[in-house]
Amino acid sequence: MADQETFARLSGDRNPLHLDPLAARRTQAGVVVVHGVHAMLWALDCWLEAVPSASVAAIGARFDKFVEVGARIEARASTTRNGTRLEIYSGRSRLAVFNVRHQAPEISIREDDSGFSPPNVIDIPAEPRPLDFDDAARAAGVMPVRHIAPHFAALRRTIGDAAVDGLAGLSTLVGMIAPGLHSILAGLDITFDERVMSAAGIAFQVERARPDVRLLDIAVRGRGLAGTVRTFVRSPPVTQPTMRDMRAMIGAEDFAGRTVLVIGGSRGLGELAAKGLAAGGATVTISYLVGRAEAEAVRADIVASGGRCEILRYDALQDPSLQLEGVMGDVEQLYYFATTKIFVRTEDAFDPEIFQRFCQVYVEGFSRICAYLSKRGRSVRVFYPSSVAVTDRPQAMTEYAMAKAAGEILCADIRRFVPQVDTMMRRLPRLLTDQTAGTAWIETPSGVDVILDVVREMSR
Repeated sequence: MADQETFARLSGDRNPLHLDPLAARRTQAGVVVVHGVHAMLWALDCWLEAVPSASVAAIGARFDKFVEVGARIEARASTTRNGTRLEIYSGRSRLAVFNVRHQAPEISIREDDSGFSPPNVIDIPAEPRPLDFDDAARAAGVMPVRHIAPHFAALRRTIGDAAVDGLAGLSTLVGMIAPGLHSILAGLDITFDERVMSAAGIAFQVERARPDVRLLDIAVRGRGLAGTVRTFVRSPPVTQPTMRDMRAMIGAEDFAGRTVLVIGGSRGLGELAAKGLAAGGATVTISYLVGRAEAEAVRADIVASGGRCEILRYDALQDPSLQLEGVMGDVEQLYYFATTKIFVRTEDAFDPEIFQRFCQVYVEGFSRICAYLSKRGRSVRVFYPSSVAVTDRPQAMTEYAMAKAAGEILCADIRRFVPQVDTMMRRLPRLLTDQTAGTAWIETPSGVDVILDVVREMSR
């Protein structure tokens, strides 16, 4: 994280995806990730330290997967017909590809061939601009660039200070200005030419917008470089309905007298369940693992509307008795929405480490809390959310589907053999949450309707 803070300070790219664990948790990445341009600068610098005689006339980059902070990565270099290919790997998983050309393109860059002349200078803001897709698609201007070249000595010797500063500035352009807050850098194609200089910084203008996949191509020019930057405009974090919304769909006495614990109730489907239950008169306790502020916001919404809600911290990987002692009281229903990062790409058909990570939450954690409930000597009904992925098995979700399938078997056997615990399992469709919200629009069923059906069945 110290490296993250340093690059953010030097470049000006302070997008929370790279700095704030709670904000990053509400994106497709799920965790804090390295600036893509920083990873590229690092790989180029490593390679040029090893091959100081190499030249860099142009570079094409593709960012396939997020580079997680703390991951051990390596850069691999290979010779191609037109230059050198650099690839970043984490284990067997390739994260990014950089194609370096040693010779300048046949058509050189001229001072007057940019095709656009953005009139306004846009200073780097203190906070990233939250542009939606339509606003981002109209973005144009000139952005000042900060001096970062001394931190990449080998690259600096090869392409010069201005071009290194310009490359770092592309991260700031995407992460802070266009589209800003809701950006995911997809790639770039840049040619270096010392004649393309601009005292003001980098001029930019969106030259192509694809709303079907929420992708922008941004033409850039200045600081010794010219070309195109590609970025996705990701969907903002999912906002669940308020208590006022829920009260319009639920009778005020539908769940009166119920005392309920919602594991993972600070956001997503757990938040929906908690608000639905509270709107119907239930007394609700919601748990969080790291998002205390989110849990407090849910509680505040419930209490402000006359509902009853408490919060507690709960770690599904730890002993429930040490966390729930004195809390359970009259709890008669439990919803188990504990989860971990779902979309984890791998190059292999099966990764045992990823499978084990899912099992720790969806199988072992569920088993522990059910065993704890059984020892109380009081009957409790427990909801286990499985997924249609068990049967549909989307690509690259083998481990997730297997873990959920194992959880289904456990859920059925707990109902048969564990005293006092009555489980109910449902395979939920893909619903709109922070984890499932992609860059492209995918039609999903109403999460409210699905979860309220579950809540009503649990209370029959």
